[in-house]
Amino acid sequence: MARPEGGYMTLFSTRRLLALIVLVFAGCHGDPSPTPPADAEAEIQANLAQLGPDDQRLAERQRFCPLMDGVRLGATGRPHKLTVKGVTTFVCCEGCVQAAQDDPDQALAKIRALEQTRAQELALPAP
Repeated sequence: MARPEGGYMTLFSTRRLLALIVLVFAGCHGDPSPTPPADAEAEIQANLAQLGPDDQRLAERQRFCPLMDGVRLGATGRPHKLTVKGVTTFVCCEGCVQAAQDDPDQALAKIRALEQTRAQELALPAP
């Protein structure tokens, strides 16, 4: 029996499916909220403090993991620094490191999108 052209495997390549499985089983844990309570914020700051001073400032400026929408850096432990196609970024967990290594083109697109969003947010005047 022939497989239909444009079937579901073209939507989910083996590589993307593997990355999704890695994120589901080994990815981020917990339920970080966009506005964490004070004790969660203290935990985030403690995790960010595990980075060196320069990396800590960069991670604080980046604020979110580019691969896991809405997940604050430091909410799931010490952020991981990595370079994807010449662009250095921080991700929230080892699962995201693996996902970036498995599909660097998709990771780079998400990194660029987050950079653009953060630049717009930082350009807005304070209320």
